Formats: sequence, structure tokens, C-alpha cells
Amino acid sequence: MTQPLSIQIDQLSLPVASPREAARVARAMQAELERMFADDLAAGLAWRGSVDRLALELPEGRSCEETGSAIARAVRDRLSATDRAT
Repeated sequence: MTQPLSIQIDQLSLPVASPREAARVARAMQAELERMFADDLAAGLAWRGSVDRLALELPEGRSCEETGSAIARAVRDRLSATDRAT
């Protein structure tokens, strides 16, 4: 049995054109976080409890899915127990 992944995001500001695009970004981010969490869990890598704040600059022209995945990777990098920088 694997541990459930529960992430609460209080505020996420995205420069997207529509609510539909924001939903696509959120779905991609969730899917990527779930995949990385499962991979890390299988490898015995724990995640920290929280990320207080994260600012991420992304280049223009990315798809919603690429944007969601990039956000997920940045969140994972901060939650990863092997990354001790704040």
C-alpha cells in the first residue's frame, strides 16, 4: 500500500488566457507530482511537509502541460529530502 499524496496550494498565479488553460496546467501539475511522488516513494526518498513559498519564472511559449510539469518539478525539488537548500 502506498501513502496518499495530499497537496494544498493556497495561491497559484498563472499567466494563462482562460480558466480552461488553468485547469489543464493544474491537471498536468497534479499528474506529474503524483508520478514523481510514487517514484520517490519507491526509491525510499521522503518528501518534506511543506514549501512555504516558491517563485518560478517560465519562458513563454510552453504548452499548458509543459507548464504544469515544470511547476511540479520545482515543487518536488523543494520537497525532496535530498535538497536541503531553502
